[in-house]
Amino acid sequence: MSAEKNRDLFQAQTGITEAQARKFGLAAGEVYADAYGESVESNLATAKLGLQYGFLDPGATQRDAEHVISTIKGISTLAETEASETSRAIGGLINSGLVENFDEAADVLAALGVLLAALAGHVAG
Repeated sequence: MSAEKNRDLFQAQTGITEAQARKFGLAAGEVYADAYGESVESNLATAKLGLQYGFLDPGATQRDAEHVISTIKGISTLAETEASETSRAIGGLINSGLVENFDEAADVLAALGVLLAALAGHVAG
């Protein structure tokens, strides 16, 4: 699918403006260029999750969108999960009150992923 069609679909699915969709499309492309995500389209899907879970708002900057997309994609790679599962876990940590915001929740999940990987290596070794 072309970049413009992806962006139009993203705009329709999220109800944001054309300018906001363009900004999120640029963010998805930049994150993909930095080797996060399987495609620009999958990164837009992750941005949509960020909007749905409230990690991003339509007025977020491109840099904020890049941060949320790359963080979710990075944790998903580490934990071998889908972006939707990672987003649900981040949202759950925030909603439970265990953490105050997206970055704190991401830090907890990243640390947990590293710990579990180390334990798996210790058990296997």
